Amino acid sequence: MATLALQGALDLIAAGGGGTVEGYPRVDVGERKMSASFLFSGSVGMFAGAGFTRGPDIGRFRCIMRRTVAPVARQRESGRAGRS
Repeated sequence: MATLALQGALDLIAAGGGGTVEGYPRVDVGERKMSASFLFSGSVGMFAGAGFTRGPDIGRFRCIMRRTVAPVARQRESGRAGRS
């Protein structure tokens, strides 16, 4: 579910003009079993799978994941409604 939410957010950012996006996932996921409440910001693997690159660590359990999202060109309407 989180992967779908991330992709949806990236799509909206692209439609809104793009830009640099950052995430702050847990870095110790996979080392031990943990409560899902600790994963509210996602995992490194989830962000890497969406094209993010890992930046510096920020604290013991988090890092910065960063990606530049290109803007999506808006399609021009082919005709005008209501014109005869």
